[in-house]
Amino acid sequence: MVLSHAKKERRAEQFEYDLIAEIYSNYEMHPLWVKYHSLVKLPVKDNDNVIFEGNDLDSDYKKLKDFITDFEEKMFEYESDIHFTRISFVS
Repeated sequence: MVLSHAKKERRAEQFEYDLIAEIYSNYEMHPLWVKYHSLVKLPVKDNDNVIFEGNDLDSDYKKLKDFITDFEEKMFEYESDIHFTRISFVS
């Protein structure tokens, strides 16, 4: 499910796919995503971060933002671990 018309780079596209799958499988986050998705700009380039345009004072929006931020950090850690493992085997 691609939400923008811009051509996404491979890792940015994979991030979006994985995030949407995680959101849809979470009964609390899915309705928040439906409500606030227009205020969340997902990366187009591999090295971009998610851009949040909502109001942090809105507790529901803040829950969604925290969920996405945590997911983004976990993905970054996972990719860093894989990269480190690949370097270790090559050395």
